[in-house]
Amino acid sequence: MDVELKLRQAKIDQGLLFQADTLDELAEKAGIDAAGLKATVARYNELAAKGNDDDFGKRPEILWPIDTPPYFAGQLVSTLLAASGGLRQDTACHILDEENNPIEACTCAAPPAASTSRTITPPSAPARTTAAA
Repeated sequence: MDVELKLRQAKIDQGLLFQADTLDELAEKAGIDAAGLKATVARYNELAAKGNDDDFGKRPEILWPIDTPPYFAGQLVSTLLAASGGLRQDTACHILDEENNPIEACTCAAPPAASTSRTITPPSAPARTTAAA
C-alpha cells in the first residue's frame, strides 16, 4: 500500500475523511444534506462539461466531473498565521536591549517585525514611509 493510500485510510479511520460509493451514502456519513450535496455535484458537473467554472473560477485543466466512485468528503479548514512583534532592532539590524541599546554581536538578517515605523511597498506603488500610531 503506498503512502497516499495509508494517509487516506488513516484520515478515514480518524473520522476526518469520509468515503462512499454513492452521494447519498457520502452525505449520510458526513452528516450533510443529501439533496444539497447532489445539487452541488450536479452544478459542478455542468460547469465541468462546459469547460468553464463560472462559479469559482477553477482552472479548466483541473475541472473534471465528479461521476466515478468512490466519493470522498472532508472538512477543509483554512488557517492564517500572522506574526506581529519579535525582537526589537535598529535599522542596521542590531538586536536592542530593554533600553534600546544594541546587544554586542547580536544581529538579525531581516528588517524589523515590530517597529514604530516601517516601509510599506505595495507591488504597484512606489515606496513610502508611514509611522505607526
